[in-house]
Amino acid sequence: PRSVLFLDTWRQLLPDCVVIIMLRPWRQVIHSLLRRDRRQEASAPKSWLVPLWHHPLNPLIIDKYVQTWICYNRHALRFQRQHPDQTLILGAERLYSNREEISLKLEANSVSAPVEKLGGLFQSQEWEEDTRNLAVSPNVAAQADELESEFTKLLL
Repeated sequence: PRSVLFLDTWRQLLPDCVVIIMLRPWRQVIHSLLRRDRRQEASAPKSWLVPLWHHPLNPLIIDKYVQTWICYNRHALRFQRQHPDQTLILGAERLYSNREEISLKLEANSVSAPVEKLGGLFQSQEWEEDTRNLAVSPNVAAQADELESEFTKLLL
């Protein structure tokens, strides 16, 4: 995800490159981060703090994660608007369910990508139920929803 912060640099180095931006719903990303945090609990020096700090009802960590998602995706959207002919946006969910269609669209844009290897990474639906009661600030959630909606209009 942090690679979006360097898209302008990559474009300077490779002016004819085509950038593929993978859009994952922000709630799915938060779920993934919380799941990662729970797996790291046992090895943490103060492991008793980890369940409290990374709890889905802790607004401090959830807002931090959502704001990071917003920051990265604003960079990606800005890049797409500046270079629409060199940017393709794929939805993570569609990548799994419509691999053949996505492959054809990428080929039509002269892009070669191993779509069959990527799809399984994003197929889990458990995040939807697990993120219903996240303690995210309403204004932060509204910003994320708005940005996600803007991206959804641009999906390949």
